[in-house]
Amino acid sequence: MEELLVFGLVLRHREIFASISLHLISKTLHEHQSSQDVAVISFLEEETLCLWSIRITAERTMENLRREIIVDVLSRLTVKDLLRYRKVCKAWRSLIDGPDFIKIHLDRSKKTNSNNGIVLTGRDLYWVDSGSLDSAVRLDPPLDSKKGIDVGGSCNGLLALVNTKGDMAFWNPSTRRYRGLPISSLECPSGFGLYKLKMIGFGYDPINDDHKLLRMVNFSSVESDEYFFQSHAGVYSLRAKTWKRIKDFPCLLIPHHVCGVSFCNALHWVATRKSGTCEFSDSVFAYDLVTEDCRELSLPDYTKNCGICTMKVVELGDWLCVVGNFKREDEKAVLVEIWAMKEYGVKESWTKLFSVVPSNHVTGPFGYLIPLAYFKGSDDDKVLLNVDGEKFLLYDMKGRRIQSVTILGCPRSFDHTSVSCVESLVGVDGGYEEINTKKQAGENRNKKEKQQPRK
Repeated sequence: MEELLVFGLVLRHREIFASISLHLISKTLHEHQSSQDVAVISFLEEETLCLWSIRITAERTMENLRREIIVDVLSRLTVKDLLRYRKVCKAWRSLIDGPDFIKIHLDRSKKTNSNNGIVLTGRDLYWVDSGSLDSAVRLDPPLDSKKGIDVGGSCNGLLALVNTKGDMAFWNPSTRRYRGLPISSLECPSGFGLYKLKMIGFGYDPINDDHKLLRMVNFSSVESDEYFFQSHAGVYSLRAKTWKRIKDFPCLLIPHHVCGVSFCNALHWVATRKSGTCEFSDSVFAYDLVTEDCRELSLPDYTKNCGICTMKVVELGDWLCVVGNFKREDEKAVLVEIWAMKEYGVKESWTKLFSVVPSNHVTGPFGYLIPLAYFKGSDDDKVLLNVDGEKFLLYDMKGRRIQSVTILGCPRSFDHTSVSCVESLVGVDGGYEEINTKKQAGENRNKKEKQQPRK
C-alpha cells in the first residue's frame, strides 16, 4: 500500500506512530522546534488506521501545539488532500475552511509556483498539471457545454465560464463549487441593432477583496454604407452579487471575441479605439478593477512590414506581455514575437523576449502560436506554446531551443483562450470566505432552473 503523509505534529511525548514521507515536513519541524521533544506522526493510507489515530490525537494536539506550525505544514498540501483531511475532526475542518488559511495556502502556491495547471478550452474543458505535463484530464463544468464553453478568465483558482447560450458562472474546479451569474439586461441604443459579445475579463480587486467580471458588447448600425458602433460594458461583483453598468465606456473595436488578462489589479486587451468615424491606432486597453477607470498602454515597437499582424496580451512570469503573430495572406505565420513590459506602464521598458520563425524541421508550418505557461527553473526558464490549438512546443529561454511536448489524453483541437489556473480553496461567495457546503441557489439564462454546487 502506498504510504501517504497526513500530518506532522510537535509533541511532548517520544511516541512515534509512523515516520512516513519525512522529506515534506523535516524543514518545517527544524525551523520551529524548541526545547520540546519532537515526534512525527504520520499514517498509512488505510482509512481505518488513519482516521482512528487522528481523531484520538487531533483535538488534543491542536491545543498543545503552536498554531503557526500546524498552518505551515498544512499549507504545503494539495487541495485534494486538504479536502480529505478536513473531514477528520471539527478542529481541522475549522482551520482548513477558515479565510486566513485559504489565503495562506493560495499565497504559498503562488510564491512556490506549485499546484498549478492549464485549462484547455474548446468543446470540453481539460486540466493539465503544469508540474508534469504528462496527461490531460477532462473536467465537468457546471454549465451546458454541448456546443462549446469558453473560459473568460482565471483568477486565484476560480474560472469565469460562459457558454454559447450566454450562461455565465464562477467555478472552482478544485473544490467543484460554483455560482451561476444572473444575466444583465442590455438596452439597445436608439438606431442600433445587432450586438455581439466582444470582450470579457475576470480579475481580483485586493482593496475591496472582490472578484470581478467585466463584459463588453458592441452594438452596430449602418448608415449610407458606413458602419457605426457603440460599446456597452458592465461589471459583476462577486461580493455584491450584482451587475453595474460602466458609464461612458470607450468604443472599442475588436476583430473577434477575446478574454482579458488580469495583471496589476487591471484587465488588459489589445484593441482599437473608435470615435465616430475616426479610428485610432491599436493599444493595450486596461480597465482598473480597483478604481474602475480606463487607461491605455502603448504597444512595443514590433517588427513592421512583415505581413498582417494580430496582437494578443498574455502574462508570462511576472510580466505583462504582448504576442504578435505575423501572417501571410494564406493565413500562415511567417514570424511570432513575444514582448514583455519589464516595468508596468513604462513604454520604454518593452523588451523582446524571443521570436519564433516557422521551420519545417522544428515547428512545422502554423497559423498562430500563443504562450500558455511560464516555468521558472534553477538554471533556465521555459515557455509552453500552444500551436494552432493542435500541439505543444516547449521553448528554452536560455538555450533558445524548441522541443515538442506530448500530453496524453488531450483533445484533437483546443482554443486559443486556454488559461493557466492555480489549485485553491477560494470560494464562490466573494472574497476569501469560509468554505460553504450548504446548497446555494443559482440563476440560469431564463431564471427557471436551480443550480447546486457539487459536493
